Amino acid sequence: MLTIDVAIEKSFEEHELRSALAGLFAGRRVLAYREAIANPTPWEEVADVVFDVGRPRGEFRTLLTLYLFRFTQADSQRLAPALTGALARTLGCRTYCDGTGYGPDSTPYWGLIFMPDGACWLADDSNTDFGDGAGGPVRLVRQLHIETPPLPSL
Repeated sequence: MLTIDVAIEKSFEEHELRSALAGLFAGRRVLAYREAIANPTPWEEVADVVFDVGRPRGEFRTLLTLYLFRFTQADSQRLAPALTGALARTLGCRTYCDGTGYGPDSTPYWGLIFMPDGACWLADDSNTDFGDGAGGPVRLVRQLHIETPPLPSL
């Protein structure tokens, strides 16, 4: 199972995110976390995608945690940017995911911010409300040109 966190600039309710995810993962079973934990059947038998919604601090108002079955953490480097970019375009607002491997060093504060128009920026979330609670907004460092593959079939 692969877990991906995507921070979303605007506040969205569970039903709105379910609709967006159902569109991105057409024909696949999308289940909210609260529904999954209430079901005694193993998640991978009742869903292809399980999602949970949180409310982080800072300028990103929604934290979407996705549990994708049939993938492993090794798939994260290619799937996280593809999914985060697709959500930015679908939801019409900025989205953010982990940017480990895209920054000039190995510090844990690098992220990727996708714009609704498809542009991607390397971001620094150190000393921010969102990243570590220290105050201030996430900073855009430089625009990146990342080839985001289409979302694979689940």
